[in-house]
Amino acid sequence: HLSSNYPNPFNPSTKFTFSINKSDFVVVKVFDILGRDIQTLVSGYFEPGSEIISWYGRDYSGKRMGAGMYFYQLKTDKTIICKKMVMLK
Repeated sequence: HLSSNYPNPFNPSTKFTFSINKSDFVVVKVFDILGRDIQTLVSGYFEPGSEIISWYGRDYSGKRMGAGMYFYQLKTDKTIICKKMVMLK
């Protein structure tokens, strides 16, 4: 499960929760409207349960991203879930 982010729209940060029901390798990434990889928020092996993730509106180099629509994606061995979020300035 991947929850909707809160707040949405957001500035300067947002949070969301993911949960898995079996041990799995999980990757959570943020993409811009053009599909470019902006930031990897999670990449690792997780036990069953829930995790809270925060994104502070920054790319890999720490640069603050501009206002606009972004997508966050949860990927496991058998699942890909994508949701959208909006950053305001």
